[in-house]
Amino acid sequence: MITDIEEAIERYSIMTVEGKATQAQAMEYIAKNASPCIIKELQDKMQFTQYFQNNIALYPCNQEATPLVKIYDDKHTQIEASKVATIDQLQAWKNKGVALFAFYPANNNLLVLDLDNSDTHANKANGIDNFINWLEKININDTLRGYFKEFPKNFPCYVTTPHNGIHLYFNALYVTDDIKRSFDNSVFNGMNIEIKYQTQCTAGDSVRHGKNYILHGEIANAPRCTLDLLNAMTKKIIKAPAKYSRQYFANSDNKSSWNTTPEGIINKAYELYSNETPHQFVYKTAVLFKNAGFTKEDALQYIEQTDTHANRKDKADTETAINSIF
Repeated sequence: MITDIEEAIERYSIMTVEGKATQAQAMEYIAKNASPCIIKELQDKMQFTQYFQNNIALYPCNQEATPLVKIYDDKHTQIEASKVATIDQLQAWKNKGVALFAFYPANNNLLVLDLDNSDTHANKANGIDNFINWLEKININDTLRGYFKEFPKNFPCYVTTPHNGIHLYFNALYVTDDIKRSFDNSVFNGMNIEIKYQTQCTAGDSVRHGKNYILHGEIANAPRCTLDLLNAMTKKIIKAPAKYSRQYFANSDNKSSWNTTPEGIINKAYELYSNETPHQFVYKTAVLFKNAGFTKEDALQYIEQTDTHANRKDKADTETAINSIF
């Protein structure tokens, strides 16, 4: 029997980190072995724990969402001492009466779509309804479209806000410097939909004016914001070879050809080569691009957007390995 909150937190952390259990599995186990009071206290802490387990630093804010600490220094480098990265640090701020915490998605390879309810803006546009209607008019891959069925129930990770809005969490693997500059020119102007990438976003389990932000799902499962969705969200079109157009893959008869699109190739490379050395990952992924009929420039553009390249010490070898194939 779990007798106190410290033991519950320890058991939860062991199960979800070392034991590879899901958040739901860990909570189900603890629910069977702890009192209702301990379960409630753990649930209050659990959502913030997800951020820490995914190395997402939070920042304390007042009830108007203004940070209470200086986040960046004069060189625009994050100030380590300002970060809230553990339960103990979080509790220290809570003991001071702070209940709202925020993060910056871009610093954590995330992108958040903020869908606001009509009651929160003067123009009364309903961001959720506008988003659903917009989705029906665009072409995106079937995997991503499946997440939007019975919206938002099937979406892997999202936050519901105090005014019935929704924050959708995406992995930002494909967001490049060129793409992020186009966010200011998104198609969502006037729709009460905001792309949060380099702007502040309130974390799940925060409390604002007595109402909660609630995290649903697991941050680690946030789906990639794929290039077809990024294309649709921005007025700048990210070009791909014409024979692999989004319209072509909107036809269900062409689903089997997904692995010959740039994103399909990258996804396949992660499946096949994720345990390879960075050099071998790049080399073998370049082979897939060449076999699919892409140019050296195409291969370089997409491979340089991968985590494997971003984490390399010898980034110049990426281009060298690709050149050796073409």
